Order: sequence, then C-alpha cells, then structure tokens
Amino acid sequence: MVLGLCGLWVASTGLMMVLAVSLPRRLDQLGIHDTLVVALYGIVLSSGAASLIGLTYAKLTARFGYAVLMRCAIGAWTAGLLLFAVAGHWGPLLLVSVLTGVGSGIMMPTLTVLVDRAAPAEQRGTATSLQATALFGGQFGSPLVFGPLIDATSIATGALVAAAGTAGILVALFRLQEPTPPSDDVVAGEGDPREAPVGEQP
Repeated sequence: MVLGLCGLWVASTGLMMVLAVSLPRRLDQLGIHDTLVVALYGIVLSSGAASLIGLTYAKLTARFGYAVLMRCAIGAWTAGLLLFAVAGHWGPLLLVSVLTGVGSGIMMPTLTVLVDRAAPAEQRGTATSLQATALFGGQFGSPLVFGPLIDATSIATGALVAAAGTAGILVALFRLQEPTPPSDDVVAGEGDPREAPVGEQP
C-alpha cells in the first residue's frame, strides 16, 4: 500500500510539474514578462488556494472522506491542465493556478495521512522518507520526460499528454474504496491505555 501511494506521488507530482515548468514560458508567449506578475500566477494564487483548502481540510475529510477528496484533487488538476493547453489569453491562466492550488491543497495532506495509516507504527519514519523521495523524484523526472516532448512539439501538447495521465489516475481512483480507520496503536494484550483506571496510567 505504501509503495502504491508513493507511486501515486511520483506520477502526480511528475505530471503537475509540467505546469510549474511551462507556465512562465506560456506567459511569455502571451506577452507577460514581468517577474512579479509571473510569480503571482505561479506561486501566490496557487499557494493561496491551497491554504484556503488547508483551513477547511478537517471538515472536508469528515464530510466526504479521503477517496472522494483524492478524486476531486485529480479532477481539479486534469481540468487545470486541459485549460492550460487550450488557453489563448492570460485570463484563463488565473483559473489554472487556482485549480492547481486546490488539487495540491487536497492531495498532499491526503496522501501523507494515507501513507501514515498504511505503515506500521515502527515503520512510519521509513514510509515518510519514501514519500518524500517519491515526491522529489517525480519533480526531478518530469522535466527529463516532458522537456524533450515539449521542445519537439509544443507546450500545449505537453499539457495535453499530462492531462491524459491525470485523467488515467482519476479513472483508477474511482476503483479506490474509502480507507478503513486505523486501529489504536496499543500493544496487543495490554488494552487501551486511555481506559486504564486512574493511577494506573502507563
């Protein structure tokens, strides 16, 4: 389960790096060269949307569950990539940044929680390290895969290929069942420490 979730980290971050790498070039094609405006598109809007999701994340998980949220995140990313591929004006690219932030704000904490749940308590440090490796591995590999493709075709083609990848992940996630809540991390045979009588707490 941990390896599968790490694979999802690699795939999703690798595909979404297409936007991060290509957005400044696309803005340049549309006549936007000011670095402050480029930062607004690439960082401020995306981070702001992710932060707003973070403020409501607990309520969202309680109401919808992790499986539904993951589908929403990948759906937002797919929509953002498709819009990025066809946008011929700087205006729609504002929405692309927001959709990217919404997807990241949902997916990153969700995958972190699920990796933590999937690993035994004594192996959670290792699982967390694998998760970080997968995340940065996807970011590292993305330009190596999509750079030559975009150079040989166009930014729009690269975004469409990435959108096809996220759409494939979305279809696969519809087979994902809601993860079961984790059991309490207590030593077998000793009971739950929270239920021990007063004065006998470990």
